[in-house]
Amino acid sequence: MAIKLSIKLNNESYNTLGSFKDNIITYYESGRLKSKMTIDLKNKTLKKENIEYDIYLSFKDKKTKNKISLKEENSFIEIEIETIKFIVNDNKVIINYKIIDSKEIVLLEIEGDFR
Repeated sequence: MAIKLSIKLNNESYNTLGSFKDNIITYYESGRLKSKMTIDLKNKTLKKENIEYDIYLSFKDKKTKNKISLKEENSFIEIEIETIKFIVNDNKVIINYKIIDSKEIVLLEIEGDFR
């Protein structure tokens, strides 16, 4: 099902179209690199794909090790994240996590119809 999404990533906001099917949200980010974002609400995972890299994040109640695959170098970087918040309701998804090495805190809020 196609849905309208309101995306807020840290201090940036934008509207886009996406799809919601089988508890999975898919949408595209524009910018320097067009990226396909897939968020699996049931398994609490996020995958971001573009021509330069793929990021796969898993959100758990503990710190998790995750991979960033660098396509051109055919290698990967491992990052550790700590999930602060992963909340899903009928019209909003909030994913808040901390990248341990850089101490960067990421807040992703997605509004749409997730029923």
